[in-house]
Amino acid sequence: METKCSFCEKHNEESSIEIINRPICKFCFTNQIEKRIRKNIRVNRFFSKNDDILIIMNNTNGSFTTKYIMEQVEQKMPIKLSFKDSFTSEDLSNFDIIIASQNTDDEIDTFINQISELNLINEIKNNDEIKKRNHIISVIDNVSEQECFLFNTFKELDTVKVTKHELDDFDKPYPETKFSTNKSIKKIKSIILK
Repeated sequence: METKCSFCEKHNEESSIEIINRPICKFCFTNQIEKRIRKNIRVNRFFSKNDDILIIMNNTNGSFTTKYIMEQVEQKMPIKLSFKDSFTSEDLSNFDIIIASQNTDDEIDTFINQISELNLINEIKNNDEIKKRNHIISVIDNVSEQECFLFNTFKELDTVKVTKHELDDFDKPYPETKFSTNKSIKKIKSIILK
């Protein structure tokens, strides 16, 4: 039986990507991911014209996705992109923005690690203050590791093997658990940082 993509409703044998619990074709999937990331960039106003931006290429699916998206943005907006494996304290003063390619899974892991620290509130305040002061952002914090992997695969970008995340088991019976958790983490951080 052929499945229809739930977005474009075309018959497509590739229309059963399980990640969003409904059939979707490759084209619509990559389109939806790009829209979500672009909206994240637009709503958060991460950067402006003529910004000098460093993207950390740490050989993850997230960094490959970030590179692709930011190269698309660069075609439409006058920004200057640079790529490095890591950044130094010197880079903090040489670039307007530093993009760390943290996806939803990474954001949750970071928060869980901070919770396990005894000094949670100070850890969060220090970490967020450093990021804010040094203009360190992530444009893909609303995309999961699995989505980055599929996006990269469909766009024929580099990929690395996806490791299973602790919340993957919850996401099956309760879709969107990761994204809801990430949203809650952002709210908790905003309360702590007041």
